[in-house]
Amino acid sequence: MDFALIGTVSSYVKQRNLNFAARHKIRTGQTLTDAHGNWTSTNAVSTFDKLREAAQASNTQAKAQKLARIKRKLKDGQKLSDEEMGFLRVNDPKTYKKAKAADDAREELKSELKRAKSKAEAQEILSRAQVKASASAMAEIGALGAGGNAGNVNIGGNVNVGGNVNIGGNVNIGGEVPASASMSTPEVNAAPVSQTDPTNFNDPAQKNSDDKNFSREDVLEKFIWTIRALEDEWSHFTNSDAYKNLPDRLADEVAVQIRKHEHQRQAAAAYRRAMNLDR
Repeated sequence: MDFALIGTVSSYVKQRNLNFAARHKIRTGQTLTDAHGNWTSTNAVSTFDKLREAAQASNTQAKAQKLARIKRKLKDGQKLSDEEMGFLRVNDPKTYKKAKAADDAREELKSELKRAKSKAEAQEILSRAQVKASASAMAEIGALGAGGNAGNVNIGGNVNVGGNVNIGGNVNIGGEVPASASMSTPEVNAAPVSQTDPTNFNDPAQKNSDDKNFSREDVLEKFIWTIRALEDEWSHFTNSDAYKNLPDRLADEVAVQIRKHEHQRQAAAAYRRAMNLDR
């Protein structure tokens, strides 16, 4: 056994205790260690543990508050940063999966809109993205129903930008969704959604289980976040120069090209006449 190493570790522990005791005495006026770094009372260890537990509780509260802020962004359709997505992946895999689905739909819409040749075509692209989100949610709920857990849930009807999304009843996507909303409808007799409570911060033992057990309300929440992400991306696109420069319809663009070619033909003919090239 390396006794020199033991002595080094012992010295480190005593020095750490002295540093902690010094900070504690500055804060409270109480002495916890002797001059050699040894605890002077059994209460010292208890005090240290309490301070450590308080620090851990503070860290848990900070994580819960951050999770609440991230969920508000998702409800508002805002895009999450890479750091926020990483935070969800580590601390709340279920919310991460929902956020990832919404972000994937956003990026797919963004890519498709870049290829739009007219405003009408862009609107059709948005409609297809919304219908795809609705169909995906219906399929997931249908799969839950096969297990006897879905009940009578209907996601359908018209999905309009800034309008209503019919999920049995009406959910105003353009409006505000309370943080405590359970997203239940007359046709959805939902189970309690404690997992949507920002203060219910999952411990590691629960994460894998939650990640595999999406409820109806998880599906509906993911659907709403996806629709709002699509609306947010659509809003950015319609305020861009790329959208403003698009013709209303593709037929209009064809007419513009025909007139352009005719103008070029007439200009070329006029040039040839002026230069006496037509003989």
